Amino acid sequence: MVERLVRTVKKSIRSALASGTSWKHELPEFLLAYRNTPHASTGVSPAQLLLGRPLRDKLTVAGKDNLPPNSATKAALDRDAGRKSYNKSYADKTRHAKSRTVTEGDHVLVRRDKRPSSFAPRYDPQPYEVTTIKGTTVSAQRDGKTITRNISWFTPAPTDAASTTLSTQSDVDRPSTSGSQAAESTESDPREPVHTLNLPVRPTRERKMPKGLQDFVVKFK
Repeated sequence: MVERLVRTVKKSIRSALASGTSWKHELPEFLLAYRNTPHASTGVSPAQLLLGRPLRDKLTVAGKDNLPPNSATKAALDRDAGRKSYNKSYADKTRHAKSRTVTEGDHVLVRRDKRPSSFAPRYDPQPYEVTTIKGTTVSAQRDGKTITRNISWFTPAPTDAASTTLSTQSDVDRPSTSGSQAAESTESDPREPVHTLNLPVRPTRERKMPKGLQDFVVKFK
């Protein structure tokens, strides 16, 4: 990673300054050693992958066997793929990761880029319908709008969410009642008994005169 390389370069510069030498003179020596050191994932130095041979430095051994460029590159790629696979399995195990399976036609919820408030749900409650899947890239559609995200942005929608969306669309297509009909439906029948709620009443606090004021005449309002 680039961040790891920058960290190592800064460490070498600090070592040069601590020893009292010029870091501009020590930096080429450090880069030569860094590029000639085998990588932990590939097992081959970066210079050997690029040039097909190790760089000539003070530790070069005469008669050292050099692998052909093609075989060295293939072996390095195989080791790198194996190392990445191990790192992925280890990270998934420690983080308890679960694979998500999405097929075309499924109703899914999409994770929001930015929630309107801290109390808002992380996923959009209105589901999308999956249209196309290409590897880990998923395209979903809702109300004529198509979005494309990574599969990690989607989660299966509950069955009640999909049914709610269908019922909402049917309510929109259904003609609304007139104003008179709505008023008639809201008016209550005078013949029906009116039920009242008996809410509990909080007890009043008993007020007592302090002992220090018993010798005085005090009137409470």
